[in-house]
Amino acid sequence: MCRINPRIDVAFKKLFGSESNKDLLIDLVNSIVPEADQVKDLTMKNPYNLADYQAGKISSLKIKAENMNGTFFNIEIKIGDDQHSDKEALCSWARLICDQIPCEGQDYKTVEKTVCINIIDSKLTNKEDPSFHTVYRISNEKTGNPESLDNLLQIHYIELERFTTKNEDIKTVLDRWTAFLVRAHSLNLDSLPETLKDPVIIKAVKEIDQMFNKEELATYTIRHNLYMDTHSKRKSA
Repeated sequence: MCRINPRIDVAFKKLFGSESNKDLLIDLVNSIVPEADQVKDLTMKNPYNLADYQAGKISSLKIKAENMNGTFFNIEIKIGDDQHSDKEALCSWARLICDQIPCEGQDYKTVEKTVCINIIDSKLTNKEDPSFHTVYRISNEKTGNPESLDNLLQIHYIELERFTTKNEDIKTVLDRWTAFLVRAHSLNLDSLPETLKDPVIIKAVKEIDQMFNKEELATYTIRHNLYMDTHSKRKSA
């Protein structure tokens, strides 16, 4: 049974933002992005750093990825619970775009596709679609077609609170990862459901409880208590 909650930001980033677990990160990304953007390799632009969390920073995971066609694009993954996650996602996307043009006068043709992945504990406000994974793009208001701007933006939401699929009904890779994030506290390697007996999930379950040293565990405890307090207040409200 996992003692460490992978939804706590410091645990999530240590698990997926460590070079030794790059295979887990690639598998997670590929479970979310469309087939055309499936990742064959990636470079972490801001890997796990304990000092970020000791300084009180909430750190996302920024990635330079190369897809199967050899095209590079930028990804940011953030896990958390924010009432304004819709606005935060747009700001993250804007930063990913602007960071590619560091100098005034630089050619805009160098701007690459950006993908923002938001894994949130809450539900998106006023969202009619009951599914736990939704994707937003830029589209033409009259035709509804994405046209050329489609290649610049993807904003993905994984709403953990909407994930209700039973273990026996899990079918996709994203189902497996979401089940891991939601139910890690009840997963035991000796009795994993058949649908979760995948090498990357088994590795994640093994890694999660042995990846922190004493100093990291103290920081995790602080972040966990903050998470629980915030989560409790949101539920009460």
